[in-house]
Amino acid sequence: SISSSTVLSSTSGFFTYVFAVLTKEERLTGFKVCGVGLCFLGSILTGLVDASNDDGSGSCGADAIATVIDDTVPINAEGFRYLQSDENYTPNTSTYLRAWGDAASLLSAVGYGLYTVLIKYKCPKNEKLMSMQLLFGYIGLINCIALSPFMIYWLWHYNVNSNTNNYQNEQGTISEDTTTTTALTWTILGLLILKGSFDNVLSDYLWARSIVLTSATVATVGVGMTIPMAFLVDWVFSAAEITIESGLSALLVLVGFALVNLSP
Repeated sequence: SISSSTVLSSTSGFFTYVFAVLTKEERLTGFKVCGVGLCFLGSILTGLVDASNDDGSGSCGADAIATVIDDTVPINAEGFRYLQSDENYTPNTSTYLRAWGDAASLLSAVGYGLYTVLIKYKCPKNEKLMSMQLLFGYIGLINCIALSPFMIYWLWHYNVNSNTNNYQNEQGTISEDTTTTTALTWTILGLLILKGSFDNVLSDYLWARSIVLTSATVATVGVGMTIPMAFLVDWVFSAAEITIESGLSALLVLVGFALVNLSP
């Protein structure tokens, strides 16, 4: 669910601080413990607010997505619609998948914390001694080579099965799912490159430099500053109403970030 994944992913600040203390990159202080805790609480509150405002049914919009496919697809006891390939779905399957999802969220938080501390531990402050651009270039090249087979397989598998997925409606009639994808045009490719340049390349470079120049914990907690900034942007450009819960979550993140930076 949204709330559980948000809570588990928000523990990245905790793991980052623990790894930083274990590697003796940072000291265990009361200010940082309180700061990390407040940011964690602010992220949890944001996730709970988002989950409660999603659709109120606990289905996280899955029923609405299935409705786009076809209104005649039957709804099971849990309020979901499933394609014919999911006819063996059971509550035990749901529990199993949720457990895997929670484990993946927790593992990503641990990996993020370890990755952040390794950058601080291995990268020198003087960028002349090591190029940060070259580091991320190698990371991208290795990921591209390692993950390309999976992407090729997924594209081949989707193209083979895109027009063969059937579902059964309430009358027992087998209907064909003709869902298609949008073709990759030069405009879409250009927008993807532009988005990736700012959202991934530039932001990751600045994030890595902030780790080297400050600390792993400060950089990790600083990423949480997107919460109050997002609320501010929504209020300015969309005239969105700021609730007590959203305001409190933003305040917790701000205070937590201040405490982490005030720590000696």
